[in-house]
Amino acid sequence: VIDKDANFADAIYWIQNLQDPTVVTHVVLEKLTDLVWNKVVYLPFMLSKVWLLFSLLVFLFSQSILKSWFQSEDANIQSLNLATFVCRCFVYLAGMVELIYTRSRVAIMAIRTGDITRVCQIPLPRKWISDWQETVSVLLTLILICMFMVEPILYCLQHFEGDFHGAGQFTSSCPQADGVQDFYSILSMLGMFCYFTLLVDFSALFVRLSAFVLLAGRVLPQLALSLLAALFLVLVFGTAITLSDTTNTTDTTVTRDFRQATKAMLTLFQISVGMYAQEKFIHLEQSRWLMAMCVAFIVLVVIFLFNLLIAQLITSYSVVYRTVLGLARLNRMAIICNAMLGIRQRVFRRFVKGLHLEKRMEFAEGDIGLPGGIQILEPANLYPTYEDSIHRYGGSTSPNMPWPEEEAAPSNSIEERLDSLTKIFKKAVKRLNVEGRKRGSRSSASEGGSSMSGSSINSSGGSMG
Repeated sequence: VIDKDANFADAIYWIQNLQDPTVVTHVVLEKLTDLVWNKVVYLPFMLSKVWLLFSLLVFLFSQSILKSWFQSEDANIQSLNLATFVCRCFVYLAGMVELIYTRSRVAIMAIRTGDITRVCQIPLPRKWISDWQETVSVLLTLILICMFMVEPILYCLQHFEGDFHGAGQFTSSCPQADGVQDFYSILSMLGMFCYFTLLVDFSALFVRLSAFVLLAGRVLPQLALSLLAALFLVLVFGTAITLSDTTNTTDTTVTRDFRQATKAMLTLFQISVGMYAQEKFIHLEQSRWLMAMCVAFIVLVVIFLFNLLIAQLITSYSVVYRTVLGLARLNRMAIICNAMLGIRQRVFRRFVKGLHLEKRMEFAEGDIGLPGGIQILEPANLYPTYEDSIHRYGGSTSPNMPWPEEEAAPSNSIEERLDSLTKIFKKAVKRLNVEGRKRGSRSSASEGGSSMSGSSINSSGGSMG
């Protein structure tokens, strides 16, 4: 957590740069990252996201909610126009300006450090491309700038009087703004998508929710490839069906759906998603060519491609799920590393002081250990251990006394097995040699006794003779 100078240690940065989802799931790293997240990073992270959430609510009121209130009969048009004007002023003067300032600061830092990449020969800051949040923020900034340039209220500032619905000061419904209303609506829709996309970062508050978001992002490329293949088949079959003479000569309800290429592709798309009317399939019998093409399209798209997509999603899910929690931990660790750059030293020192690292830890009741650690209580059956990792030795604690030698625990390796077999074999050979010597001494002693008895008999016989 801290280095020798009581600053935030660089170990978290090194582990995050390693990008190993297996290492970060270690229980020690989980405890440390959760501790720093809950005590130091959580509040600044929430404050940064509260501004985004408030900007989204104001944008939602100015573009959607207040517009729906205009349709009610008892609506106060002047008050709604004023509320819409105030909300849009906040969106442009606060939200857009803040986005421009933040993106400009990132660009200036990238130019100073040389962290530039080229996209279609256009130099751009690398962070705008590598970080998806920066990419969405840049798109949102450009959308808000375009919305400000075609703001209907600006077109109606001098034309707010007249006989039209919503007439009055700060209106956006004057005839002079009719030419930009559609384009402004499309920009508003895209801006709403960008705002809600940025809210996905709230998933970092919970590890499992962040893991789900990362898992969905990892399998999205498979979905995109399948949709691209389906669109390609719609294009192929849609243009091929229009070449049939039946669609040009026969004038029925079904043939009208396949007479033009664009209409044929729209019809095939409806068939693939199940939006085509079922009773129209009966009229396909009038043209065997149409029937055969539609059946082939259904087999390739509905049966083959969609089932292939399911198989790809299952395979990708099974592969990514093994490391998805580690990836979520890496995501949280990256947020911690970025947030610690802006944390004040006073706040971090107060956090370190609250850890009480100078206090000695208690291994058990009355068993006082060393300082410099964080004591966390947990159930005894959570991580059962069959061998005590803390070794204690009795006797004097004088530094001059030699430290007792520790007997190495058997590791049950192949080398130790061979050594034990060798020792057993040597003991067996030694035992056999000892037993052989004993047997040899016994046999020699018996032979010596028999020869002595024979010589005594012969000597007694000679004396008798």
